[in-house]
Amino acid sequence: MRPKWMLSAYVSGKPLLILPRGDQDEWADPEPIVLDGTLADLSATPDILKALIAQYPSLQYDESAQRLTIEPVNGPALSAVNAVLRSPLFEIREVSRDELFRIQQQVLGDPAAA
Repeated sequence: MRPKWMLSAYVSGKPLLILPRGDQDEWADPEPIVLDGTLADLSATPDILKALIAQYPSLQYDESAQRLTIEPVNGPALSAVNAVLRSPLFEIREVSRDELFRIQQQVLGDPAAA
């Protein structure tokens, strides 16, 4: 039996959740992440960011709108672009079991009340 939810990461302060669509056995893809600004605004290394955009189809930059769109379903692209952003979307760090439980309570509410 699949879990009802899976917390995979926090992106820009909100959880990036992969959730089932209703009672179906299909899983919803996370929404694209959109960042506004020039490449130099978004990264201290705009040439590297530009190279990553050229390398990964899941990264698109609209020059006229100055908007970077990231499809988070491509893990390597998301990790690569995150590493060069001035304000990273997420951080990877070790958490204790107690902290993980607190995060679960914040996201899902008190499991004892369910």
